[in-house]
Amino acid sequence: MAVAEGTSGADLTRVNLISGLSLVAIGLLAVLWLIPVYVPVEEGISAGLSPAFMPRLAAAAVVLLGAGIVASAVRQLSSRGAGAQEESEENETLAFGRPEIVNLLALAAVSTAYMLLFVYGGFVASCALLLAFAIYVTGFRRIVPLLAIALCFPIALEQILWHALDIPLPSFWRIP
Repeated sequence: MAVAEGTSGADLTRVNLISGLSLVAIGLLAVLWLIPVYVPVEEGISAGLSPAFMPRLAAAAVVLLGAGIVASAVRQLSSRGAGAQEESEENETLAFGRPEIVNLLALAAVSTAYMLLFVYGGFVASCALLLAFAIYVTGFRRIVPLLAIALCFPIALEQILWHALDIPLPSFWRIP
């Protein structure tokens, strides 16, 4: 985490407040406008789930988590310790700096590559590669278990979705 010189705890709390309010606004925008307007509602969906179920669930989670951040920030600002600094284990003031921006851009690039591979390579191939990459990046370097997990989990999930919930997923090398 980057160290911000001269950044007070109150400044970080205000950033948290703004971030939480932004998340609440984005989640409400999705729940109240984007999902009802752009996600089709179809009858006879398998397992009783409409295509809007998961987006609504995700947007509701964003609203709830954003509200939690807002509540925490408001509590910190109204308490006597509003000037207390948020610190890491190394007693460094936490801030959003260059390393976080690089990580954010890397995550955006990996997400874009995953979505393209999902469309052209199917569910199993894209999820296996993403899972193997994520496991490797987090520090697990034993190749045989890594590959076993990365291959078995997406295949098992696809089979569960196909047989238990009757939800077909994109297959290998499907051209849209």
